Amino acid sequence: MIKLSTDLRDLRDKNIILQKGKGRSTYYIPNYSFQYWNPDNIDYQTTKKNTGKTDN
Repeated sequence: MIKLSTDLRDLRDKNIILQKGKGRSTYYIPNYSFQYWNPDNIDYQTTKKNTGKTDN
């Protein structure tokens, strides 16, 4: 449970999610700007680790 709280706090601090409510009634929603994030725009070629292998 501590890890989840830490992760939620980190996302909130990065302004990715918004915290609503307090205490046991706390819930989170995506930030307005995050709703326009599109994972299809990520260039996965530049994020892959270089393994030294070729596709041949």
